[in-house]
Amino acid sequence: MSTILSLILSISMLLSSALGPVAEFESSDPADAPVQTVSTQSIPRDITDTVRDSLDQRPKLIDRAPSEGVDFADMSYVHYDPEPFYADAELLVSLAEGGSADKVDQLYDRLYDEFLYIDALSALAMINYDRDFYDEYWTQEYAYINTTWAEVQDALYDACARVLETPCADSFTAHVGEDTAFLFSAYEPLTREELDRTDREIDLEDEYYALNDGLYDIPVTYRGETWTLDDLYGFRGDALAWSDYDAYLEVYDSLSQALNETFSPLYIEMVELWTESARDAGYDSYTDYAYDTVYYREYTAEEAQALCDAVKPIARMYYDDLYYSDISYDYDRPYPRFTPEELLDVLGEYLPRIDERLMEPYAAMTEHGLWDIGDYTSGRYDGSYATTMLYYHSPFLFATLDGTCHDLSTITHEFGHFSDFWFTPQTNMLLQSDDYDLSEVHSNALQALFTEFYGEIYDDGADIAEYVNLSDLLENIIDGCMQDEFQRRVFDEPEDLTPEKLNDIYTDICREYGLYTDLTWNSDWVYIPHTFTSPLYYISYAASAIAALQIWDMAQTDFDAAVETYMDVLNHGAYNEGYLQVLREVGLPLFTEEGVVSDVCRPVLDRLEQLAEQYR
Repeated sequence: MSTILSLILSISMLLSSALGPVAEFESSDPADAPVQTVSTQSIPRDITDTVRDSLDQRPKLIDRAPSEGVDFADMSYVHYDPEPFYADAELLVSLAEGGSADKVDQLYDRLYDEFLYIDALSALAMINYDRDFYDEYWTQEYAYINTTWAEVQDALYDACARVLETPCADSFTAHVGEDTAFLFSAYEPLTREELDRTDREIDLEDEYYALNDGLYDIPVTYRGETWTLDDLYGFRGDALAWSDYDAYLEVYDSLSQALNETFSPLYIEMVELWTESARDAGYDSYTDYAYDTVYYREYTAEEAQALCDAVKPIARMYYDDLYYSDISYDYDRPYPRFTPEELLDVLGEYLPRIDERLMEPYAAMTEHGLWDIGDYTSGRYDGSYATTMLYYHSPFLFATLDGTCHDLSTITHEFGHFSDFWFTPQTNMLLQSDDYDLSEVHSNALQALFTEFYGEIYDDGADIAEYVNLSDLLENIIDGCMQDEFQRRVFDEPEDLTPEKLNDIYTDICREYGLYTDLTWNSDWVYIPHTFTSPLYYISYAASAIAALQIWDMAQTDFDAAVETYMDVLNHGAYNEGYLQVLREVGLPLFTEEGVVSDVCRPVLDRLEQLAEQYR
């Protein structure tokens, strides 16, 4: 799927991929000097009889079969002390220099296992931080563990690179594998400047979440009255829209300008940091760097632009004919409104009607408490995701509900990710990264297949729920293209960015897609966390939804065949092959082929039109 060279070039991005606040630390090292992250204490080189047991204080869980499971309640978070790890990394080199090949292999396995444990701690901190990012303890701990994660990885890679310069090089290569050894041998220790940049990125992400939590309360003054988004989207805004629509648009425009001016300085600094990382890796463009070494895409930015161009006429049809349909405003009408436990019950009832094999990850999730589903509250991350902790062989599902029919589509979407992580986990965390375009097929397609049961689940509200779900999937294609095109244009000219310039780029793109053509300011880009945490990720939603909607279309005439195709894609996993390769193998047309985008979107538009017609 991706070359080893790409993996090496992506290391600096991997170190900056965690979300959360920054841990401040002082250093007198010059910015361009390598960071010393391991103990400098001299270790006798004739130590060959014993290997320290400092990593043996916890049960070694990595050898446990996935089906055995670990309760989330038993995954205790601790404030991690990395000093023993650094010392053992130095011991690894000393053992290798002394020719103790067996002990080198043994200690490396323990260090690798420990690195998985630290990664699991990072995930646990993230989950707790996302429950309440105003909680001072978890804010500090998440900052700390992410900084520690980066420094521990640096220590591990540096030590292994030095092992490959000792008499144990050949035996160590045989033990870890040639690809992993090549990764180590090409590694260069991070500089203080690179680590400081990583910390600053995490700090800015934390600032984004704090701003995002209060964006509905940012005020503007219009005709002597104060307005916020909460006002505009409430009864007061409805009254203004009915009485004076032009005034309503002016308030909307003013609020959009305020949001742009609030979030732009933060985003502009992020763009500068990302661009510096790309240039350090030898790339002129962050776009090329991200496509090549962060997401390992099998298609180019030019092919992504061709996808965007093919989607634009579809988008204009959707926004002209369907986006403002009466049915689209009724997304909060379908009942029942599900509690978290009821959503899990719905999953448990209908998953076996798709495929009995899906009950295995479902049983693991529910029996071991591998989920956190809750209503939105101030401080809680208002998005949803699935993550995985390889140390425990356990995925985890996090979701925030909004009390509408979106809740079921959100849970089915994230459970698709959970199932992917469960069935095909990583086998080598150092080498493998999942193909995001492919992993989003696992989630989007399951979300689409669940519309088969909406009549039973929502009864009289089934048409609205189906419309909302399908329009969300179609908007994944449109939004995925819009956001990617916006960010690529930003990275084409990362210098001299201002709130006005960012807005001009975004509003121009919106007009090309047929959206908000009568507005001067558009702030939609600030609502999307990926823009601030995972730049250029969003095209994965478009690529995956094109595949997922093919499976949905197949289900309209042959549900069993659609399910079989879905399970085939799911069984490929996201770590071993790439998006285009897997789709070729399962027989789904590729968006890079002429006419495919229109062929995929047309049936969805037709179905949405049919559902909307009943409400006109």
